[in-house]
Amino acid sequence: MNVIDRLCQGVRPSFSDYLDGESLPLHTTVAIRLHLTFCPMCQRTMKSLEKTRDATRALRDVEPPTTRP
Repeated sequence: MNVIDRLCQGVRPSFSDYLDGESLPLHTTVAIRLHLTFCPMCQRTMKSLEKTRDATRALRDVEPPTTRP
């Protein structure tokens, strides 16, 4: 495992919280931002998470159909 892979493993578990704006320790936020500036694989992962989040937010609440006896 190379250095980049270890860095990825160190920040990826926090991607979801970071994306959701959760309160993270400052060092974690800085590590994620710095890592995303040079890691194309994690940049793609973050973009995918952003698209998923945005698509989920765009869904509307729909009432289930009522069944008739």
